[in-house]
Amino acid sequence: MRLTRRGFVGAAALAGFAALSRRLPAAPPARVLVVGGGYAGACCAKYLQRLDPALAVTLLTRPDPYYTCPFSNLLLAGRLGLDELEQRHDALAHAGVEVRYGEAIAVDPVAKRVQLDDGSALVADRLVLAPGVELAFDALPGYDAAAAAILPHAWEAGAQTVLLRRQLEALPDGGTVLISVPPEPYRCPPGPYERASLIAWWLRRARPRAKLLILDAKDRFSKQALFREGWQALYGQQLEWVPGSDGGRIERVEAATRTLHAGFGF
Repeated sequence: MRLTRRGFVGAAALAGFAALSRRLPAAPPARVLVVGGGYAGACCAKYLQRLDPALAVTLLTRPDPYYTCPFSNLLLAGRLGLDELEQRHDALAHAGVEVRYGEAIAVDPVAKRVQLDDGSALVADRLVLAPGVELAFDALPGYDAAAAAILPHAWEAGAQTVLLRRQLEALPDGGTVLISVPPEPYRCPPGPYERASLIAWWLRRARPRAKLLILDAKDRFSKQALFREGWQALYGQQLEWVPGSDGGRIERVEAATRTLHAGFGF
């Protein structure tokens, strides 16, 4: 093999670059912080880690357990127990996701920095916010967190679901169940009507003389024709839907007396 001066210089430069590259430290893995361990956040963290194991994925969530709102209607109908709605984040940790328990109280989207309630902070290269939704207690006069202990909203699964189930079990035959449906937007538009259907199913079997009233702030709702056809066929007069134009919108609440003030004065 004949080595020219130009070839020698090129070979020396290539060898020098290779030696230099061996001395350079490897780039740290990209950090992804996902805030919120519900359906969206947990799935995001899981599949980011699965699709790119080189990522450093951290999930910030409230302490376990997490109770799912989907299927909570079956608990109200007596078909499931609370333990069957329980989810934990152990599997994510086993899959390589760092699970951090805490509460985010502030977010700096420019610095990608999240302040925690314990005074610490988390910083990432990419930030995913999936904190879920919470009930706006200031939306209805007279209704607050204390009132929810008497008149459960059960929009968040767990203690509220159990409380509502116990109240249904304590309902005398011939009693009345009221479901208040707020104006849109809210999570899962068919949700209140699915819940009403499962509660009516249970009443039909356990409290056949009880009445279920759906007090709706709206005059129309998702899948209305299908729901009303099914209600009429299965429950007849035991279930009644009151639209907003007929006074179905709740104006204020008196939790102590378990009174709802609607447009028609109920």
